Amino acid sequence: MIGIPFEINKEFATELFLKWIKKKHIRKKLRNEILHSFSLVPRYIPYWNFDTVYVEGEYEWKRGRDDQPEMEWTERSGHIRWVIHDLFIPALTTYNEYSLTKLSENFSANRFVTFDPDYSAGEIAKKPTIDHRKGWEEAKEQIYNRLEREVLSDTKIGPDEAKLTALNLRYTDVTQILVYVAVYLCTFQYRKSTYYIAIDGGDGTCIGSSPTSALRVLGRILFHKE
Repeated sequence: MIGIPFEINKEFATELFLKWIKKKHIRKKLRNEILHSFSLVPRYIPYWNFDTVYVEGEYEWKRGRDDQPEMEWTERSGHIRWVIHDLFIPALTTYNEYSLTKLSENFSANRFVTFDPDYSAGEIAKKPTIDHRKGWEEAKEQIYNRLEREVLSDTKIGPDEAKLTALNLRYTDVTQILVYVAVYLCTFQYRKSTYYIAIDGGDGTCIGSSPTSALRVLGRILFHKE
């Protein structure tokens, strides 16, 4: 089994979570309830890793101003080449997709090691629920969205608006592998809503959602508090 192992223990991960939750816009009473009721569960989460993906294609766009209808939109076309490295797609549908996807932005192949079966015996490795075909479809959607933003960013000039009218991409030399990444999972409920937090078992990065207090958010905005 290949993946990213645990490099921080559960006690240190708990300290990182406590610091993370204290920075959120949460009423003190609720924050104390969370701190006294949460639990972290160590798991090896499966991800599809797509690497060295060569992307090439053509795009069409137009530039103009919606607030000045008398002006004609200028139409243009272009060619794009891109190489994608280390794109991770969660191969799991039983946990919050946003947290696992956002967390994967920290991953890199240079952290990969080969797992000894005995090494992971103490932690549960989740079985993938998304096969490589569905994982690749999700990867292509992320690549498309990323390149769409890049094209629009490059074509926007001054106050003019840029609109992409076509983007046709081709993919070559796609390499993929199933890897397992060490993650601490945390789930808690508040007012019939479920909140998910994922902590990178290697570097301690915390990603997730949390309930907020409208008054606390407003107060921080008004008084410019971080």
